Amino acid sequence: MINPPSSDEQKWVLTATNYFTRWTEEIALKESNEKVVLNFLEGIMTRLDVPYIVISDNAMDFLGLKLSEWAIKNE
Repeated sequence: MINPPSSDEQKWVLTATNYFTRWTEEIALKESNEKVVLNFLEGIMTRLDVPYIVISDNAMDFLGLKLSEWAIKNE
């Protein structure tokens, strides 16, 4: 969570890191939910490739059924 929130009320930062190259991508968010996480991952996949592994902090945004189905579909 961003403290204090930004002027346009963005409270969250979602980050993806390639551990081999150390390339990172971030997005500031007003809300964090499973749909936002999936859109972020799909955006990365269209430009780069399917992630080999997704490591999360086990927040509810990463534990939903849609994200589990996405992970199985993209194995």
